[in-house]
Amino acid sequence: MDDPMTLKEALSRPDKQEWQKAIEEEYESLLQNNTWEIDFPKEKSVIQINHSMGHWQGDLTEEIYMCPPEGFETENKVCRLKKAIYGLKQASRAWNQKLHKVLIETGLKCGKTDPCV
Repeated sequence: MDDPMTLKEALSRPDKQEWQKAIEEEYESLLQNNTWEIDFPKEKSVIQINHSMGHWQGDLTEEIYMCPPEGFETENKVCRLKKAIYGLKQASRAWNQKLHKVLIETGLKCGKTDPCV
């Protein structure tokens, strides 16, 4: 059986309880990682992202709002991202900046001939 592509597909399958558990674990992980804040007015410009935890989350400096994940919508509320999640244009750059900072803090230094190493 192929993986479902939508929440509706996941929750209409015979193994829907396993998918529901996975969805709730993913959502809880996003909350524990302080990925967003909820409770902002919906008048803000909002983006829709298909998110996944397959990416280390870098910190955001921009003010970016998104719709809550499908199945976790809150009336007239959106999410203000605090971390760059997979699918966001800024995600790779934010991840690189966070990784660079951690590597420097642990005492590693950039190579003189190739600063990427």
